[in-house]
Amino acid sequence: MADLVSLFKLCEGLKIDLKGKSASLTLPFVTIENIPLAAAKELSKDEVRLARVLSDCVVTRRVLWEDLKRELASYALESLDQLAASLTKELADIDQSNRKSDKVLGLLLRQWANQTTLAIKDIRDAISFSEESKRTEYEREYMWEPEEDARKAVALYRTRAYPIAVAISGFLPKDNPIREEAEVKLSAGRDLAIQFGIASRDFESEGWSLESSE
Repeated sequence: MADLVSLFKLCEGLKIDLKGKSASLTLPFVTIENIPLAAAKELSKDEVRLARVLSDCVVTRRVLWEDLKRELASYALESLDQLAASLTKELADIDQSNRKSDKVLGLLLRQWANQTTLAIKDIRDAISFSEESKRTEYEREYMWEPEEDARKAVALYRTRAYPIAVAISGFLPKDNPIREEAEVKLSAGRDLAIQFGIASRDFESEGWSLESSE
C-alpha cells in the first residue's frame, strides 16, 4: 500500500481536514473538494487499476513525453484520441461502481478527460485553419502548417495533465514498476517541454513538482 503521507506531500495543493476526515486537491485549473480520506486509503490498495491507468494513459501515450520538436499534428491528435478513449473507458467502469475509492479516482480522471478534450479541439482547430488557409493565395505563398500550433497545444496540455498523472501515481508504492516507468516518462516529457519553451514554473507553481530526468 502506498504511503499516504508521501502522497499528501507530493502535492502541496492537497489540503487535509483531519476533523472532517476529508481533503481537497488544488490543480492548476480546478479544486477537487471533499475527498474522503478513507476512500483515498482504499484507492491506494487498488494497485491493479491504478497501474492500468498509468500504463494506458501515460506509458503508452507518446503525446505526453515525445519530443515536441518532432511532434506532428496528426500524430498528436491520434495519440490524444487514444488517450481520450482510455479515459472514457475507465470512467464508464467507475460510473457503474459503488466503491468510494473509484469515485475518488473518477474525480481525477474526469478532469483529465476534460483537459484532453480541450487539447484535441485546439489541435483540430489548428489543422482545420491550415487546410482552409491553404486555399488562399497568401497561404500558398508562405506554406503555413499546423505543427507549431499543435506543439504549443500539446505543451500546454502537459502542464495540465501532469499534475493529475503525478497524483494518481502517488497512490501506488514507490517501487511499483509501472509507477516508476510512468514517472520516468513524465520527467522526460517535462524536460522536453521546457526545452521547447514552456517555463519550468508552469510545472511547479501550482503546488506540485516533478524532478528533472537528468
